[in-house]
Amino acid sequence: MGDAKAAHYRALFMSDLHLGSQSPEMVGRLMLFLEKVTADHLYLVGDIVNGRRENVPAEAIRALQNAAPKVDYIYGNHDFLYAIGGMVSVDHVFHQAADGRRLLVTHGDKFDPLMNGWLIIFHAFQQNILSGYVHRNFLRMAKTTALGQGCNGVVCGHLHHPEIHQQRGFLYVNTGDFVKNFTAVAEHQDGKFELLYG
Repeated sequence: MGDAKAAHYRALFMSDLHLGSQSPEMVGRLMLFLEKVTADHLYLVGDIVNGRRENVPAEAIRALQNAAPKVDYIYGNHDFLYAIGGMVSVDHVFHQAADGRRLLVTHGDKFDPLMNGWLIIFHAFQQNILSGYVHRNFLRMAKTTALGQGCNGVVCGHLHHPEIHQQRGFLYVNTGDFVKNFTAVAEHQDGKFELLYG
């Protein structure tokens, strides 16, 4: 732990760390971030591991486990290791926010229209040519899925596009990533959600 006192949150949400394919510099940046934050509950929202087991830095897994007394690991489309460091991953969980909202927490690859059928071959173009199409359809599918499970919000990742917004009582939270944007999302004790930058 560094000299400065770590900021403490009710919940912390992180996704798209892609550990195992990250450079040592990026892993170091993650470790520095984890020295500055703690939470009552950490949600690892998919694509945490991206590589062979022996390439996954054990110190990063330990730092994630030590960031909160309770950790939920939700798998994403790159998490081929469904258990690591004693954590077993699941498809989704529900989070009860401080203000009473029930939120679906899932990676989000199932909301991506380019992950379905033959469209997957175009996935490489997602960030460029098809980004508007993907984003609109992703948001629509996320909302439909969450409402269908009795939720009034969703927390996800997958798109590497950090975002928090509320529309007509529905909360959409995308944690971003720790590859390019170096973001996470925190819930404060009063239920306010905030993007954090690492």
